[in-house]
Amino acid sequence: MPVCAKYHAENVVCPPKVRKGILTTSAVDNIDHNPSSSLAQGSFYGTGISLFQHPNAVNEGEARDGDTSLNETGYSKSSALPE
Repeated sequence: MPVCAKYHAENVVCPPKVRKGILTTSAVDNIDHNPSSSLAQGSFYGTGISLFQHPNAVNEGEARDGDTSLNETGYSKSSALPE
């Protein structure tokens, strides 16, 4: 199943290489560039999210079902993200 179709089927945005059944931690931080700017054109605000998986010799995790291609046309366009 292509990545975009998998997103729709699971109703969640998750990197296709993330494995099931192993410890996964995350780090979330805001990104502010020039927050003192009085114009929106001179500033940027966003959120950075990193996922870290911790496989070991006993538990390497289990691959999630499906392939990791984008879709039949090669584009990664999808509908709106869930709330």
